[in-house]
Amino acid sequence: MSFFSTDEEIIKQEAKVFCKYIVGEEATDQTIQLYVSANNKLGIEVTPKERRQIAYLIDNPRMVAWIDAALAMVHPDGGIRKKIYLMFCITESIPAYSRYFLPSSYPKKHIFSAILRILLSGFRLLVGLILLLWI
Repeated sequence: MSFFSTDEEIIKQEAKVFCKYIVGEEATDQTIQLYVSANNKLGIEVTPKERRQIAYLIDNPRMVAWIDAALAMVHPDGGIRKKIYLMFCITESIPAYSRYFLPSSYPKKHIFSAILRILLSGFRLLVGLILLLWI
């Protein structure tokens, strides 16, 4: 389990984990600072259980997709989902990440890839629900 001396350190770690989850890249200093500022301004509340889940996600960043899928079903308005939405909004507004959010044309062979991603989402949901029982 991760231990940090301040809440701001935890929020910075969240920013790094959630940015990597959303765009697949390391968070820039600007992204982290915007996330910390927005968290302080919005005051997103998390329950003690969500704090444990956040600590788990910081220690195991590859599990974010799985836990996010499960939380979307069982606790869609929870603090963790709000924090992920916040990072989504921040990354979407930064020009360095714009290529991830603007439409582009794809060859027809990418339809197969999209179908596989949809199937993977369902699998992530099932595994995420199981993981939520342990964290």
